[in-house]
Amino acid sequence: MTVTESTINHLYQSGMGISINNHETLSSDIQCKYKKQYQSLYKAIAGNKISRNSISVDSGKPPTKNLINKIIDEKGLLMVSGIHDYHPYDSTSGRGSSRGYEYQHQHIYLYGAHHYLPLILLPNTLNRIEGYMCRHIKHNGKLKRLIDIKPVFDYVTPNNLYEYLLTPYRRPTETNWINYITDQTYPLSYIYQEN
Repeated sequence: MTVTESTINHLYQSGMGISINNHETLSSDIQCKYKKQYQSLYKAIAGNKISRNSISVDSGKPPTKNLINKIIDEKGLLMVSGIHDYHPYDSTSGRGSSRGYEYQHQHIYLYGAHHYLPLILLPNTLNRIEGYMCRHIKHNGKLKRLIDIKPVFDYVTPNNLYEYLLTPYRRPTETNWINYITDQTYPLSYIYQEN
């Protein structure tokens, strides 16, 4: 990948949070699409198509610190996927679903996108990400609010990314995005390109 803009003070420097509202989708359906999702994110963000054969998926614990450092050094993309159950609607919080509790949805932490997102073209790129990701989402025909993309405002740098990825295992009560996407029922999955 080629760096297209300085990464100093970039909105997505600490990572990108993506929430996906799947319709009637089971965790196994989400998990089997990880490589396709990563491939689509890579194409939407870096502009290059990569082979699914070059994509690795690790579940349950982060890749080694050396591998994380290699991804950082190569300005690669690291995708961490968390799966959650839908919960019944709670009128006090205004959150939840009116039906479909047996299904799951997905949250993603993406690190490294800031290397490829020129701020001036950011809205176009975010629209492209949504378009590419919608290919892999089961929906009921309503395309509004399927994908929510936002910056992660946790303090994440190349020097502490590995420790940040260990937060769910070492400091699970800390309030941050990586702990939010963690669910005890479904292990986190770590998706990245192997060169």
